[in-house]
Formats: sequence, C-alpha cells, structure tokens
Amino acid sequence: MVVHGHSISARPDEQLNRIGVDIGAFRTGALACLALEGGQRWFIVAEVDTVVEAVAA
Repeated sequence: MVVHGHSISARPDEQLNRIGVDIGAFRTGALACLALEGGQRWFIVAEVDTVVEAVAA
C-alpha cells in the first residue's frame, strides 16, 4: 500500500494499491490526512480551524 499526495482529487482517493490524500489544500483551504491505529484507518478532513469530516476508510 502506498499513501501519497501530489495528485489532487475532490476527496481522499482510496484504491486497491494506493491511497491519495491530496485534496488541494493550497487551493481549497481543506487538508486531508489518513489516520492509522492497529487494523483501523480513517480520513480526517479539516478546513482552517474546523474538522469537516472524520470517516472510516
């Protein structure tokens, strides 16, 4: 599994062999990250000072 940025998409992009987390923070003001704990993973998307979405991956 590869987790990467650089390829902008509207939402985090989860595929079989890769997860793209670049949602264009420089343009949209929203930043995404992938959280990992044990066998669980989820995305956190935040705008400026507000968490917009925390969803299971």
